[in-house]
Amino acid sequence: FRSIQVLALQEIWQLPHEEEISFPNFNLFHKLRSSNRGGGVGFLVNANLSCKIIEDLSTFIPFSFESITIEISLNNSSKISCTSIYRSPNPPANSSLANHSNCFLDNLDSLLHRLSLIYKESYIMLDSNIDLLIPSSYSEKYIDTITANGFYQLIFKATRIQNNSR
Repeated sequence: FRSIQVLALQEIWQLPHEEEISFPNFNLFHKLRSSNRGGGVGFLVNANLSCKIIEDLSTFIPFSFESITIEISLNNSSKISCTSIYRSPNPPANSSLANHSNCFLDNLDSLLHRLSLIYKESYIMLDSNIDLLIPSSYSEKYIDTITANGFYQLIFKATRIQNNSR
């Protein structure tokens, strides 16, 4: 068993008192909504790792596509990327669900494509709020977007258990 080195975060909301979520020997990297509650993404990274935010791979469109990408330099001089993404289940004001969904898939496709060109090894952790247990054209487009860019969806079970979860 290895100890945790990197922990992805979604829905971290506003952080008025960052020190309240500090963990010994970990650095916090994050992107937050400037207004409105909810959302936000980040990472807790072991302080012994050399890490930086890659701004041009950290698209942040509140509600629709909130992401942060970090680059971690490993001991053998190779680099990996880690991306944390959040998509709100509800579209922003003045946007339809269709536009909200298309914005997410377009930005996901663009990001995954760029990551696959730059990094040999990339890890994406996300809360897409897409129910993969109920087949739909949208969930199929989501999986197609991931696989077309050389990535693989690892979790196909409910991660939020409620009364009607399967």
